[in-house]
Amino acid sequence: PIDGGREGKVNSGFGGDVGRMTRTVSSVLGDLPIHATALTGFAGYTAIVEALGEFHVENAIESTFIDPNNGRPSHFPKGRITLTPKDWLVYARQRKELPRGDLDRTARHRAILLGMLARVRELATGPDAAGLAGLAAAALAHVRVTGRIGPEALLAYAPRLAGLGLDDVTALMVPVSGFGTKSGQSVTLLDAGLTADLAAALASGDVREYAAQTAGNPRTR
Repeated sequence: PIDGGREGKVNSGFGGDVGRMTRTVSSVLGDLPIHATALTGFAGYTAIVEALGEFHVENAIESTFIDPNNGRPSHFPKGRITLTPKDWLVYARQRKELPRGDLDRTARHRAILLGMLARVRELATGPDAAGLAGLAAAALAHVRVTGRIGPEALLAYAPRLAGLGLDDVTALMVPVSGFGTKSGQSVTLLDAGLTADLAAALASGDVREYAAQTAGNPRTR
């Protein structure tokens, strides 16, 4: 259900209205309070990646993509790889060549976020203060934050990254039951029971037990 009384893909709840999108996602997760929403676009995300420089991700599926515009190949072997401002977007957007399509693409999105977080931590704890300042400038220029936390307040969180390791972060996907067609559109269907379990875990502030119980389920990762 999309906030406003209709049904659709979750991204159709956006349409430029951050508040509606936030309320839609909150409803899917059992009216979970969402205190802040951050919004950027391809250009903004690219500016942030350029400020980060290269970063590393754990790539689960080997793939190659040939850019139809210039014939330039991008090859992503399985394992730890380095993404640069030139190829990260190809890696993030690739879908058709991946065996699980959208699900594998969203797994890459989570890997990118974790890799970016590790790079931010390097900047926060290393000697390159200029690098962190450049990242902060890019974020302030290209990210719109709504809710209880303003963009300037986000900068106060940077020092906390010094003590935050990737083992402290749990990356999950809202669980799906499969795929189908509605109103002529291909859709990914939620697993209602597991989504309720995830919502309860998020509401409790601790998703570790949920993550452990669903670790072997490919439709939660």
